[in-house]
Amino acid sequence: MVGRLYATQNPKKGKGDTVTQPHKAKPNAMAFYNPQGFVPAFKQAKAFAGKGGRVATLPDIIEARLASKPGDVPWESYFTSMSAEYVGLSKAGHPIAIVAHGIGPMATLDGVLATYEHEFRDKNRDRRGGRITQAEFLKLESGEYGEVDVISLESTWGWREYQFSGHAITCKEIEEEPLWQARLGNRWLEYARYHAAHASEWERKNSLDYPRPCILAMDGANNCSYNNREMFDHWMKETPGTAIAHLLSIGQLMRSHHQYYKYDYRMMENRTSLASDVSAHEWWNGTRLLGIQPGSNDLIVHPGLPPYHELVKKHLDKLWGANPKGERETSNGFWHLLKIGKQNFTEYPKQGEQMDLGEPEFLVTAIKRVGTPQQFRTTIGGYHGFVKYGINEVRRLAPHGANAYTVGEFEIESTDGNPTHHVAPVTFYKVTADTSRRLVRMNHIYRDFELIMKLVD
Repeated sequence: MVGRLYATQNPKKGKGDTVTQPHKAKPNAMAFYNPQGFVPAFKQAKAFAGKGGRVATLPDIIEARLASKPGDVPWESYFTSMSAEYVGLSKAGHPIAIVAHGIGPMATLDGVLATYEHEFRDKNRDRRGGRITQAEFLKLESGEYGEVDVISLESTWGWREYQFSGHAITCKEIEEEPLWQARLGNRWLEYARYHAAHASEWERKNSLDYPRPCILAMDGANNCSYNNREMFDHWMKETPGTAIAHLLSIGQLMRSHHQYYKYDYRMMENRTSLASDVSAHEWWNGTRLLGIQPGSNDLIVHPGLPPYHELVKKHLDKLWGANPKGERETSNGFWHLLKIGKQNFTEYPKQGEQMDLGEPEFLVTAIKRVGTPQQFRTTIGGYHGFVKYGINEVRRLAPHGANAYTVGEFEIESTDGNPTHHVAPVTFYKVTADTSRRLVRMNHIYRDFELIMKLVD
């Protein structure tokens, strides 16, 4: 039985807000996200797990969800797992899927890298998906690695026209489809019913009236789909002598707007559901892994590092690094300003025309507004949803004595329906900054396991 994180009403919060109250015992499971991808996230999760520990499989995440409820960590984060799905031709020549939890070719870091290198070693990015050899696939099928689930893909394809298309499905449908059961692990039925009960309660509160709630969207790999026999045959022909292989991920619980196939699998209706997805992890996807320490059957799950600005608010004293070339206080510079909590900071400088980085560098020790806000207007180069500009564009507008600025909310100017410019108010300041020390950057924190453990609560 997995331990529970209890959610209780917080008297300091508004009605309906909750706060997670952990056990008094020290957490023995922790989430590790890393923007640099799978390898550093895996190494840090393993370091936390320690000798005899493990990185979570999908059934581990299911166990953690069964012992908690929506609003708690296991439900509110996505997780990449050490469960894997392999797709290829059986010994008898039939299309099959094999699901293995924590065993098989992808059970180790070296095995994961060897599988995905089919994709990430390709400089042209024309190759898709992970691959293992047909010999390894047949070893899995025969049970040489241990107990696995072997599922007929022909039967899976027969349920609906587009089986791995991300359409959310109900508990009843999961009860009828062996591949979805295999993905979730031994407690699939208990979990499906538990999730459905929470989803039904949520629907009642939101005045939604469906016969059965949709709870899970089952999907494959978007870049290497085995949605139907035609797609499967395409990928098998592209890399003969291999089988497709991916780790499995589970998404956070979300309010999902989707189309639902009714029971004849031909008619569709639009639905809003409290659902999460289970899908194949592609190499370029974001990675969050759960490290689990040995020595207890109860999991107390810690969410891992909070967002960087939250770290600055809570642990500012732990984030300073020396800057030997800096001065105790200076006004020499031209900075974009950030306010985090009650503190003002200068932002790390960007190079060229880029989006603002959002990373604080120096503490502002004195600040005074100069002049009145002015309109800043810059051309759109590329996608209009990304605001990119050079700091010198702003500097040209600065009044005498100003050495810092903030930018308001950007609006889009268009000509004949085509976005051409970003426009926003800019306010200028005269500031003094302490440049003798600078804040550690987020990418440095993600590389430093010891620092991570000092920063988590």
